Amino acid sequence: MSVHTRAGNPLESSVGYIFPGILRIGKRLQKVGGGLCLGGAGPFRAKHGGIEQNDKRDYTVGDSVTKLYEVDFPRPLWMLLLCMASNTAQTFAKNNPIKTDFPRVVVYCGADAKIHQSSLFYLHLFWAIIEKGRKLGFEMIPLMDTRPEKGRFGAPPEMVQIEKAGSIDGYVAIMAYDSMVEWIRETGKPLTVLNGSSPDVGFDMKEMAEMSIRRLAAQGAHSLGLMIPPEMANAEVLEMLDEVSEELNITINYEWIMVSHKPMEIKGYHQFQSLWDLKSKPDGLLIYPDVMSRGVVSAIVERRLCVPEDLKLILHRNAESPYVVPFPCDWIEMSADPIADGLLEALQAKLQGKQLPMRWIHFKLVPSERLAGF
Repeated sequence: MSVHTRAGNPLESSVGYIFPGILRIGKRLQKVGGGLCLGGAGPFRAKHGGIEQNDKRDYTVGDSVTKLYEVDFPRPLWMLLLCMASNTAQTFAKNNPIKTDFPRVVVYCGADAKIHQSSLFYLHLFWAIIEKGRKLGFEMIPLMDTRPEKGRFGAPPEMVQIEKAGSIDGYVAIMAYDSMVEWIRETGKPLTVLNGSSPDVGFDMKEMAEMSIRRLAAQGAHSLGLMIPPEMANAEVLEMLDEVSEELNITINYEWIMVSHKPMEIKGYHQFQSLWDLKSKPDGLLIYPDVMSRGVVSAIVERRLCVPEDLKLILHRNAESPYVVPFPCDWIEMSADPIADGLLEALQAKLQGKQLPMRWIHFKLVPSERLAGF
């Protein structure tokens, strides 16, 4: 069928398809259904079910310019025609999702960030991935899983509507355990993941711990403790601590290494209280992540300890969400930007059928300006 209309207009194409035949100029129709105004556009004639237009004048409908047709059918018949054409167009759109040249990428946040104390960082990361992906030419689709934690398995219900709008080319997942992305792996589509058992991007915890221990020793600390999450308390990190402590002639008592399986501000507060109730205490302390650090700061203030005279501290913070402490201390810092870059770079490679080596995210040591004398 050859219909000389504005390209891609399903309503006009449907009119020509449903009512083939001779159309000739008759009278100017007034507004018909939904404010659509059909104006005269010169003589038309049908040929083999198509429409040939002899008059090339433009007519405005709303804010757009298109070619419109005027015929001498009675008004009720025109209204019926328009309704049928509209229904045909809607059915066409439903069964034929819009195709674009841009890869469609779902950014899946496997936990409801608004209920997590580390939410500010992950929200920064979530939107950094989306913003950077758009600049790379991806169509980015945000998906935050707000289901109860025990029911956070299988595809979220929102995926039904997302897939109706078009096929998905790839996924980026953050804040997600392996079991929470199994439904993505089952699709066979490219997936990049932050952390987990087979991550594309991970944090270099060993490098960060060694950098912090050496900095605390350089400040004069002789005995060191750590408050860390389980992923940091692995054999590789612990072996490094033994080697560095022997090299620097400092003491790292395993009683001073406190691991929190669910880092929270209140956990940091209570862990520091427990640490300071011990008979022997460290004079240097590394605390990671930032949600734990804030709780430790409250406990230190409550104990009225002098920092750095009584205790030398290195705390973690994110570049996008710094916080204030009432004493001088050093910081280990990271940013959402290199993490987002790494995840998207890995996804680009997978979309091309390639696999990049794992990208390590490095922490930055930020000395306190107030510690110049230490």
